[in-house]
Amino acid sequence: MVSLHSVVHTADASEYVVLDRKLTIDTDRHIVLLIASKEDSLSKILEENMLEILAGLTWSDRDIQNDFAFVTERYNKFLNGLVKTRELHDVSMVLGVTDGNMLIFSTIWEIDMKLVERGGRITDIGEKVSGDRIEFSNISSGEIPLDSAVFIANVPLLSLMSRDDLDELSHMSEDRFDSIALDLLHRESHSTVHLLRIVTEWLEFEESPAFLEKGTHHFDTAKTHVVRAMKSLRDHPITQRVTKHISGFQETHPRHIQMGIFTLGIVFCIWLLWILFQNIFNATQLTSQDDKNTLIQVTNLVEKARTDMANKPVFNQDIKAAESLLAELKKNPQYTQPVEELTSKIVALKKEVNGIETANLAKKSSLIPLPTTGFTLIRWFASEKTGFSYAVGREWIIGPYTNTANTAVVVVPYPTWEVAKDADISAEGVIYILMESWRIYTQANGKSDLIAVTVTGQEWWENADILETFDSKLYLVKKSPLDISRHTSRLNNSFSPKSTLFGSAEMSIADIAIDGAVYLLMHDGKITKVLTSPTVSEQGIILNGIPWEYNPSAQASLFVRPNLNFIYVMSEKNIWIFKPDSRNYKDLKSLTYVAQIEVSTPESITSYFVPRDGSILVSTTKWIFSMNFQISDGKVLLDETAL
Repeated sequence: MVSLHSVVHTADASEYVVLDRKLTIDTDRHIVLLIASKEDSLSKILEENMLEILAGLTWSDRDIQNDFAFVTERYNKFLNGLVKTRELHDVSMVLGVTDGNMLIFSTIWEIDMKLVERGGRITDIGEKVSGDRIEFSNISSGEIPLDSAVFIANVPLLSLMSRDDLDELSHMSEDRFDSIALDLLHRESHSTVHLLRIVTEWLEFEESPAFLEKGTHHFDTAKTHVVRAMKSLRDHPITQRVTKHISGFQETHPRHIQMGIFTLGIVFCIWLLWILFQNIFNATQLTSQDDKNTLIQVTNLVEKARTDMANKPVFNQDIKAAESLLAELKKNPQYTQPVEELTSKIVALKKEVNGIETANLAKKSSLIPLPTTGFTLIRWFASEKTGFSYAVGREWIIGPYTNTANTAVVVVPYPTWEVAKDADISAEGVIYILMESWRIYTQANGKSDLIAVTVTGQEWWENADILETFDSKLYLVKKSPLDISRHTSRLNNSFSPKSTLFGSAEMSIADIAIDGAVYLLMHDGKITKVLTSPTVSEQGIILNGIPWEYNPSAQASLFVRPNLNFIYVMSEKNIWIFKPDSRNYKDLKSLTYVAQIEVSTPESITSYFVPRDGSILVSTTKWIFSMNFQISDGKVLLDETAL
């Protein structure tokens, strides 16, 4: 359960008009909408159309993510029509739906969204959209943890507030939030700012002892008892009479008084120590009982989550609550073993619900061993057409392999001055190797020598990071700033001069894939599609059902082929599998998360290759492995006989 609250700081000199709406679907579901633009009339048009779409939808209890995707798709069609008559480049929007403590959202252009967790950890979960298309290009979802808050604003929050400010605002009562947030915005901003806070309903506000560490709380309690006892002793009538008597007696018997005071001091110190340790002992006993109760509570939550696996939002709520309690329980070494057991159960349940399978390569034999010295693998390719496989290294290429046995293969070194940077295989089984010298070589059909690939009208190929092949064409790609060049095949192993296909000085990518369209994998895991015919156009691919845990690295790779039914994102030891909404690249607008494979191996993974759906070739520094799997009912089923 969450609660929503917003404040608005209006500046007369602001160039932006900001509208926000909070709509209630039912007790557990709410809709948030924020629109910022430079035109009041445009903001109202955008708002009215969104409200019209929302009003015509009956939200499903079981498939709220699909309902959300339907809304964004309908609204994108409206925007595509509106952009023909109105300028929309200065428009920013966020649409979100809360389901329990689950938040599903999508953004357009620059909207700042911060997740502030207990302890002050702040995560940026907003969209950083680039490009010319104004649309909801990505759908994200995730749980708002216990004692946490999500802040949404039309301006960068950290330019107006410190991290400490956000942490404090996350657990304030609504009244204090109103006054303090508005005061901060009034001092720091000269623009109109709409600030929306979404918090878990069970959030303890700042006055609550829930934010105190247990040990600190218990020592503070003991100290309080000691202070009270000392004050009571000081103010007691007997103490005052004794003090007065001693004061008079001191004048006539000073040495006796000194000895008496010394004795009383010892007795008093012993008494104080007894009170202190008594309180600490009582606090420890209370802590031990609290931890026992916490352990029982976590166990019950895990069991409840097991029964709620068919209802993912409820399941996630149970698991997040259990994990939050376990974090406190880990501080007690007495419960190390049950905490580890419960943690393992939670991991297993999360993997089952989210369709995550683990492929342990240590339990299977490799397909092919690789040389252990003098060879650095960069790509492994397997051709469905020719049946040949190749190991492309930085120093030489090995192949063709013709079967699973380590049969006689040809080792072809590169010219002494050449070092390979990237490579790709064509649909006809031809390997193209891009060198750091900007030259390209090929080894076709198992020939024992390398052939230089020439380019008409250019002395050298252009400097590039990635080489891709498709439809008898070579694509050379510079990652940052993005620049994509295309060369068309000609006779005698030559290609035409480059034609600049697409480029942007403001864009930087992790990888590229081609199946008729050009797909760009961004560093944050988002995917953009570029069509080149009849004109070059850019379109963001909507990613449905993506959890916040979807976090490809900067070295992630994208795998798309016309013969594949799924699209694959590979990053280090994780493989995410997506189902496109259309096999026709021209109609493809969205991808839906299907499942994830975690690859377990003590060695580093150098590359992945997908020759066909159901088979992934994994290259390590020493071996080539084959992972076989099936996708059934939205889950990955690994072939255990192959593992």
